[in-house]
Amino acid sequence: MNRPELSLAEHFQGVHDYRQNHNKDYSLVEILVVAVCCVICGADNFTEIAVVGNEKLAWFRSFLALPNGIPSHDTFNRVFSRINPKEMQSCFVSWVKATFTADGPQQIAIDGKELHHSLDPDDDFANLRLISAWSVEHGLVLGQVAVDDESNEITAAPTILQVVDVEGCDLTADALHCQTDFVEDVIDAKAAYTIAVKANQKTLYNDILATFAALPTQTATELATYETIEKNHGRIETRRYSVTGDLRQLTTRDAWKGLQSIGMVESERQTGTKIERETRYYISSREANVQAFATRVRGHWQIENCLHWRLDVILDEDRAHIRVNHGPENMAVLRHIAVNLLAHERSLKIGTQAKRLRAACSNMYLEKVIKLSIPSIAAG
Repeated sequence: MNRPELSLAEHFQGVHDYRQNHNKDYSLVEILVVAVCCVICGADNFTEIAVVGNEKLAWFRSFLALPNGIPSHDTFNRVFSRINPKEMQSCFVSWVKATFTADGPQQIAIDGKELHHSLDPDDDFANLRLISAWSVEHGLVLGQVAVDDESNEITAAPTILQVVDVEGCDLTADALHCQTDFVEDVIDAKAAYTIAVKANQKTLYNDILATFAALPTQTATELATYETIEKNHGRIETRRYSVTGDLRQLTTRDAWKGLQSIGMVESERQTGTKIERETRYYISSREANVQAFATRVRGHWQIENCLHWRLDVILDEDRAHIRVNHGPENMAVLRHIAVNLLAHERSLKIGTQAKRLRAACSNMYLEKVIKLSIPSIAAG
């Protein structure tokens, strides 16, 4: 991937400053750049951003004016609660495209996540729910959309197709998004899909079960299989993948635009004498290639293991008590920026949390992580 030097300030210019000129002690770009850098350094809330910022004030003044020093935590809270989150998201997508240029088609995993402590007790709104698009091959957050309080994840999911360029890509999603409208939107966006199926689509689910139950007794060429065995952490995990293009028993197949194959994954996990088994089913607009199907299914779990796990365990997102107005959503964008930058700084073979600590201790390493072009930032 091509990762040129970037100027965070340049991409933040698209965020409208709601403040009146006489109320500005700090420029909006300065506030945003300081916040991003401090989140990279381990700050998980606005108080911590102010603390880290003050410790690095001399470094920040090497490329930002900051005539009044570092803003207070109340200023960070107030600004991030009021700036337009859609503008922040748009700037994030623009920054990703400019900074992490992907070569060719890729697999994009779509999944939602709830921020469990983002509920504002002073209003009736629910916890913030975000749907993210994750590039499996490149380990990047490509974009995210918030689920409106009057909506749900099912109706909000198609919006991500408008935010992220998915043409030619393979989209994977869990059973919640196994909806005829969503697969139609994916095909109309010139992408492909592989989506889990559960009993929420009762007719489709039962027809798939019947198909796989009957296929072993029919011509072998109609069913392709592939098996993997993994041994780690005292566990033995066996996965048997099956895929077929035989859709004759799917009575609703015409309702699923672009449908070409169905798949089954039989998983067995053995830990000591304990054995757990699970079977999952999928629909796909790709032809029945069992190894390609297995790669997409396994790749989809990256969004849980590489994104959501980092956000909750390392960046403490699920316990963050940021609740006022747009604060939770805008802070989520800062975390996604941090995840992308920390994941793609590979000069040190250490984990994400260790990188955050190193960035907090070393301004030289922080500059390497954010790949700032100091002159262009100063000019911005």
